[in-house]
Amino acid sequence: MGEQLDVLGNAVGIKAFDCFCNSHVERTPPFVRIGGDSPLIDPQLIARIAERRGPQYDLVTNVQTRSFPPGQSVEVIRAQCFAGIDAGSLSAWEREHVTLVFYQNPARYRIHNVVSRDPQLARRSLAVDSVEDLRAVEALIVSQSVPAFAASIGSA
Repeated sequence: MGEQLDVLGNAVGIKAFDCFCNSHVERTPPFVRIGGDSPLIDPQLIARIAERRGPQYDLVTNVQTRSFPPGQSVEVIRAQCFAGIDAGSLSAWEREHVTLVFYQNPARYRIHNVVSRDPQLARRSLAVDSVEDLRAVEALIVSQSVPAFAASIGSA
């Protein structure tokens, strides 16, 4: 497996984060994970999802049950849980998709999924995974019609 695909190894290998987490893990605040394929992520969506975090959750996300477009995926992760992942026991796929371990182990992790009032939003993709996706995103930027999604968060 190439280092490029080992997202978990790269994230854990960041020495400042790694050292800080290992020595202060119980006091390290939750952090936000946004995929690199999300250049049009709505900053207000990040803020609204982050507001839902609390000590009762290991992961606050809008990904577990998708109701927002790909490219608008937000995960707020409790650092102590992330630092506790046994990287050696993960498959290459799990190391590339670093939060998959949370979703695959719902009895072990406390997950709160934030949903949209309009689940049809999930049918539209704003993720950039191909040249065609990039061109579509560029067109939205040029036309100044980048959509926002924070207002579509449902209650609860």
